[in-house]
Amino acid sequence: MNVLVVDDSSLTRAAMVAALQAYSHQVVGEGKDGNEAVDMYREKRPDVVLLDLAMPNKDGLEAIKEILEYDPQANIVAVSALYDRTMQKRAVELGAKAYIVKPFELTELVAVMAKFEK
Repeated sequence: MNVLVVDDSSLTRAAMVAALQAYSHQVVGEGKDGNEAVDMYREKRPDVVLLDLAMPNKDGLEAIKEILEYDPQANIVAVSALYDRTMQKRAVELGAKAYIVKPFELTELVAVMAKFEK
């Protein structure tokens, strides 16, 4: 599965990329803010986007809206250290198909990714 990983933390991005690759997922791009998420989604058309919510320039919530305006079928997994039910609810209302709270276990990431297998 082709995956786009967007998080402003390079350490978090690296950990997610390593975990995805260990389970044979292809990481087609990495971004550090919502602007890059939207641009790379349009360019790469990944199967799944792992998208941090709290980022500079354009946050994940705004990026969710823009990606889904461009492609209503996009599979977006919101990822955030802010375990805030309001933020989680908002991300799902906007169209995120899943929500992962950082730090997360590898098994949790694998289980979420399995939902999108064709």
